Amino acid sequence: MRAQKFYILSWGAMLLLFIVLLNTLVKLYWEKEAVLAESLTNKLENTVELYNRMRIDTNNFRGNILSLTSEYVLIFRNRQKFVFSFKSEMEAKKMSVCALYDIRDTALWTLWGLDSSFCRQMDKEAVSYMLELQDSTGKVIDAVKQGFNKIPRGKEDFSMPLGLLEKHIIRARFGLPVGVFLYDEWPMVLFLVASAWMLGLIFYWQHYLVHKEKRIRQHEELNIQTVNHDMKSPVGIAGTYLGLVDREGISGLTSQQQKNFRVAQEAIGRLEILVKKMSVKLVNERGLVLNYEVFELPVLVQEVWRSIEGEIPDRKAVRFSVLCRLKGDPMICADRLQLGRALGNLLRNAVKYSREEVGIVVGCVRKGTRLWIFVKDNGYGIEKADQKHMFETGYRSPSVERRTEGTGLGLSFVKMVMSAHGGRIVYRTREGGGSRFVLIMKSKQR
Repeated sequence: MRAQKFYILSWGAMLLLFIVLLNTLVKLYWEKEAVLAESLTNKLENTVELYNRMRIDTNNFRGNILSLTSEYVLIFRNRQKFVFSFKSEMEAKKMSVCALYDIRDTALWTLWGLDSSFCRQMDKEAVSYMLELQDSTGKVIDAVKQGFNKIPRGKEDFSMPLGLLEKHIIRARFGLPVGVFLYDEWPMVLFLVASAWMLGLIFYWQHYLVHKEKRIRQHEELNIQTVNHDMKSPVGIAGTYLGLVDREGISGLTSQQQKNFRVAQEAIGRLEILVKKMSVKLVNERGLVLNYEVFELPVLVQEVWRSIEGEIPDRKAVRFSVLCRLKGDPMICADRLQLGRALGNLLRNAVKYSREEVGIVVGCVRKGTRLWIFVKDNGYGIEKADQKHMFETGYRSPSVERRTEGTGLGLSFVKMVMSAHGGRIVYRTREGGGSRFVLIMKSKQR
């Protein structure tokens, strides 16, 4: 158990470290991309200014100055795989703007020509970029990616001239390649991979230890269950026969023999309590495993009653009756052993917590798809303060604990049996006026 906790804590610590490293690496990528975008934006701005001045200074310039504007180039930057945008506007320079507006000389004022100047500044940058020329509707009318034209053209076609007569926009897209970034940050990447490997290793060992501990627990429970099952019969038989001997009388025995007989009775009683507690513990840890079979319910009720008749003290006179109305078919499908144990607990409680004259009625009836089995008695009833605790494992009412012995396991076990059958137990009781317990379960007919 300690090893399992250690591996869980170690796995949690390594997972936290991995998340911190991954978050740091992502933030570092964003920061580098932001710095690179700023640098490339400045380069593009310088390229546009230089390109325009070169066009103005050439002797081939034949254009007229059409107009001036303060916003003539819009530069956008979009992150690769991230939702983010960046926009910068260049201040107008008179000597360059006039040339940018002259679209009559289509051989000079083109996006291809601008890229030829920009490409020389990007030789030392290991990044990808693309320049686009868009019209006022956002339609791409020209595009150049790292010196290669992206739009096919015929022999008579020419690159679309740069100009703002139709509000053309130059869009520049930059992206920092992930491979280049990881290569530059290889120590952190190596540490991140090592952390992921350690996470996987710890998870594997934790999985292995959990399953190993589970197998060991299953073997232990199987051994306990086997011992418990093997002890039930001899302990029950010994208790029953000691009770019969006690009823017939032990006056013919010597005082020492009588003393030894009482010691044996007490020892068998303690052993029966231990067996019951062990059974309930197994049910709580593993759940109750049912073995369904078809049998006659009235026959089971009679068998259970005969098995506990020898436990009834001589001072009590018991009237026992069975009223089963199963519409001509007494057969049901359930776990015969566990249902019999549940009925036995209810019948023992009916005898134990009653006066000298005991009246017990067991009945059964089908209501729709449900089977109702009730056990009614004329005993002491259950005090209102104890009713909310009556199905708790090990609980015994202080008022009856002084008068009778018990383990407080009977009703909790009955509830477990009903839950395992997909049913429930309900009751109606009145202090001093007896109790009525009803077992409601699925009616699985043959």
